[in-house]
Amino acid sequence: MAGTDADSPDNGFHPLLQFLCLLGNGMAPPSKVRVQLFVCCLVLFVLAQGYILRRLSVEPKALTTSSSYDDVIPHLRGGLAAVTSPVSELNDEAIENQARDATARPSEGPWHVGVPSISQAATSSPLLNEHDQVETTPTTPSSSQTSSPTSRKPTAAVGAFVPHPDVGVDDVQRSRMLAIRGAMQHAWSGYETHAFGADEVGPVSGDRKQDVWGGLGVTLVDALDTLYIMGMARARDWVATELDFTHLGKDGDNISVFEITIRELGGLLSAYDLSGDDAFRARAVELGELLLPAFANGVFYTQFNVFKQTKAMNGWTGYRGLLADLGTLQLELRRLSDVTGNPIYAERGDAFYDIVQREGSYEHTGLFPVHFEVESGTFSTSNSLITIGALGDSFYEYLLKVWLYSGQRQSDAFLRDLYNDAVQGIETSLLRYSKPDDAYYLQEVTIPGFSGQPKQDHLLCFVPGMLALGTLTDTDPARVVKHLDMAKKLMKTCYNLYSRQPTGLAPDIVTFPGFAVADSRYRLRPETVESLMYLYRVTKDPMYQDWGWQIFKAIEKHAKTSFGYGAVLNVDSAAAAHVEDKMESFFLAETLKYHYLLQSAPSFVPLDKFVFNTEAHPFRTRCKLKSTNAAVELSMQFPNRLKIPLVLVLVALFVGLQIYIVSRLDISPTADRSFDAFSRPRRWKPSPSPIAVAEKSAAANFAPRQKFIPLPHEGVNETQIARQDAIRRAMQHAWSGYETRAFGADEVAPVSGERRQNVWGGIGVTLVDSLDTLYIMGMHDEFQRARDWVANELEFSHLGRDGDTISVFEVIIRELGGLLSAYDLSQDNLFKAKAVELADLLLPAYEDQGDAFYDVIQREGSYEHTGLFPVHFEPDSGTFSRSDTFVTIGALGDSFYEYLLKVWLYSGKRADDLFLRRTYDDAVAGMEKHLYVHSVPDDAYFLQELRIPQMEGTPQQDHLLCFVPGMLALGSVGETNATKAAVHLDMATKLMHTCVSYYTRQPTGLAPDLMHFPGFDVLNSIYKLRPETIESLMYMYRVTHDPIYREWGWTIFEAIEKHAKTTFGYGAVRNVHNLTDAFIEDKMESFFLAETLKYHYLLQSAPSFVPLDQYVFNTEAHPLRINRNPATTN
Repeated sequence: MAGTDADSPDNGFHPLLQFLCLLGNGMAPPSKVRVQLFVCCLVLFVLAQGYILRRLSVEPKALTTSSSYDDVIPHLRGGLAAVTSPVSELNDEAIENQARDATARPSEGPWHVGVPSISQAATSSPLLNEHDQVETTPTTPSSSQTSSPTSRKPTAAVGAFVPHPDVGVDDVQRSRMLAIRGAMQHAWSGYETHAFGADEVGPVSGDRKQDVWGGLGVTLVDALDTLYIMGMARARDWVATELDFTHLGKDGDNISVFEITIRELGGLLSAYDLSGDDAFRARAVELGELLLPAFANGVFYTQFNVFKQTKAMNGWTGYRGLLADLGTLQLELRRLSDVTGNPIYAERGDAFYDIVQREGSYEHTGLFPVHFEVESGTFSTSNSLITIGALGDSFYEYLLKVWLYSGQRQSDAFLRDLYNDAVQGIETSLLRYSKPDDAYYLQEVTIPGFSGQPKQDHLLCFVPGMLALGTLTDTDPARVVKHLDMAKKLMKTCYNLYSRQPTGLAPDIVTFPGFAVADSRYRLRPETVESLMYLYRVTKDPMYQDWGWQIFKAIEKHAKTSFGYGAVLNVDSAAAAHVEDKMESFFLAETLKYHYLLQSAPSFVPLDKFVFNTEAHPFRTRCKLKSTNAAVELSMQFPNRLKIPLVLVLVALFVGLQIYIVSRLDISPTADRSFDAFSRPRRWKPSPSPIAVAEKSAAANFAPRQKFIPLPHEGVNETQIARQDAIRRAMQHAWSGYETRAFGADEVAPVSGERRQNVWGGIGVTLVDSLDTLYIMGMHDEFQRARDWVANELEFSHLGRDGDTISVFEVIIRELGGLLSAYDLSQDNLFKAKAVELADLLLPAYEDQGDAFYDVIQREGSYEHTGLFPVHFEPDSGTFSRSDTFVTIGALGDSFYEYLLKVWLYSGKRADDLFLRRTYDDAVAGMEKHLYVHSVPDDAYFLQELRIPQMEGTPQQDHLLCFVPGMLALGSVGETNATKAAVHLDMATKLMHTCVSYYTRQPTGLAPDLMHFPGFDVLNSIYKLRPETIESLMYMYRVTHDPIYREWGWTIFEAIEKHAKTTFGYGAVRNVHNLTDAFIEDKMESFFLAETLKYHYLLQSAPSFVPLDQYVFNTEAHPLRINRNPATTN
């Protein structure tokens, strides 16, 4: 391409625009700039300050609003009805109906942001026009990492250039995108639940495959940009705080430099390009530095030990380099140089291009042997082959893409020339026509001899897309027509690889004629759908979208497993497909991403702004400038005589303006500032803007951060969403009665509205007990007001001054648990400080015995080796009572057994706490043997009480005991003894049925507090708004995924709404067995807000919402984040 010199004054491209072009591409700016650039920046600065002042004079609070980089791409919400039916069964009518439903439903933002419905967002969302620059809340470094690259400065987020995926698509495409996003959610859920942070998950077994590519969380990093593009952001914090490269090579193993570069380095760079988050750039730099020693003499060595600094080629290649390996790192390394300003990476990668130009192609064909002799620096000319498939493929792909990435600059024109020569060689030497099949394919050629092999592998199916992409920038019309025609013919062949098989999935290798299957595996490869995406974007022919949809439906039908998607081993068999326990990271990084982009509009992640690496990671292209090399080199100069005066003027101007701005702010140190405690998991307020609310405590050190809780409506259908909204309204009603009538008191009377100041010590127990429920349900304003009360009003200094004692048990589970959970969810240090203050006050209630009670448990052992313990304890002797007492899992004993399991889970299952798990297992065995009874007349199982020392059973069960099914279900997760897990889950299922029957057998649909067997005779007819049954339903659903538990829970909720609702909340129902006299008691325990409503809400949510592998719920339903460092002590 012709162009003028970069320093020419008439190049038609302003220096400031060149500079901004570099910044916009995330490239480090040059060290010297022209005077024009400096003056322009100065003028812009002054104008910006003036604008700020103008805004201050009109609306001082304008400064308080910030937007997270999470707001960049409004997106399609997952888990809609579009993915509730098997995709393979979707017909045109179903697609139309689902699309129509989709347009009527609100959507959610990718980074926990509520946005308009997918149709509305396309026209009404202001994000793409207004939020060019973003501001993020800094995260607090973890305890294990005091200096982490997680700080996110305000930066021009690349994602701001990616339009809404809904723009330019019709209802059919919209519904398909939703289905594909649902597939990504399923694959990610299996990985996140069973192997988060590992390299892979076994899609059939759920096995955690920690070290496949070096133990670098490859699936996670490879999937980052897919998650971002589809609006599923839950992985960033692991990269910031857990991703570690320091272990590489210490086990003696080598890593594949090629695979780590395209998957891990490419994934990090793309995540940075899309999000603007410096954490990803920092990690990319760290990894790039570790890989640099693998390069030598213009090539890199595929096998590299980072620790020993040893390097080698693979033995199976004859210790030769491979063309696809050596020629497929230049894009990633150039991008790394551009985002760091350090040319070393690009220089190491481009050294191979020097060899390519020096050596030339094989016999001037434009094609290159796939083997390279590292020692001599030459291509192999014997015992090798030429192919555009495996071993050679991405070298040719990068000839085009590196040139496109560079901004098509003149100094890289040799790459375009090499690409054009290669395509000519493909047409002349490799393109063949199989007349019986009416199919064009690309053969392999062995050298020497140039003997063709009539076979084609699936990897080669990237070629149609490459050819189509190349036509977009080709200036020769005749060549464009020829290349596009070749692309279409090869595309048809690649699609026929799928359509000719009974499964609709493609084999890995076929031979011609006849499309004979040489390798019957479908490895979830992306190449065909990748090419379909490019062909559609270039030709706009919807046939390519339809072909892609057929392939996607076949994947859903045959490759889907319990924990993701697996390679199908026998695509040519009409019998049940055998699925391999292998899900490559590229399925999430490439296959699903390309499916999603194929059904979206060409303006979504556009090809003129992004280049996809060979792992489908989009990198921002450099600006295409008129100057020869202006895409990277601006050659701007600063006269030395002007440097100091202008800098001094700028500094003085900046300081003066900032002082003046502050003087205009008539606000106190506790001024309004933006509040985003939730990362905004909401849909009911469609505005994507952050919530600005009053912050009334400067001493609170409030740095909100929510890491693990995804959007509550992800992975649920319309029914569950409607139910969640109804439950949230119930919480709003209960909270409104408390807030308007008794804010800060321990309780509100739900019938009279009376303020009950001191029930548990006058420490705002209902408020504190409700904090995490408010947070989880997205009641932002309510949470903020409650938070301010904690900051300014919550006092413990009065406790005991009136002579009253407090219940240490109740205050700990409700107040201390509520504060700790609020801290774990919001990361607001205020809650932690208050928790510490309360705990210090409670410490003297304990005897000075260290970790006392569990020591006693181990010393004393269970009663008569039953695994069970009497409910009474003699503190003076430090022994359990053995007379005039009883054994029960209900009232007086319940949560002891619950905590044996939960404390062990919370500890990270560390070895020091294994005795807790064993004590729990012994207790469950004791329940089964001594307490578990079948009431034959009722066909109901229950847990009796046992009097001791007589060991006489009492056939009664209280409602408190209904937590047991959930405990058993939770304990079965991760249980390595399959028999024991099955026994425990069977007990849970039977006891769950009994607990639900408490409700269904009463005319009110509400449960009595105590029952007697047989007959389900009511001994205590009050329903105290207890949570235990709904708690167990939540666990049972999350473990079994059986929707019957959701239905049972919803029926209970409807009964509560019908019979327990009052003017100021909800009250205990006195006579659940009497419809005409269901008297409501003027009592609403704080646990109704803390537990009952929370568990109802979580039951109707997806298991990934407040997930059980990241949180343990205390006995008051307060989720506490699981200890991620099992090596720590108590």
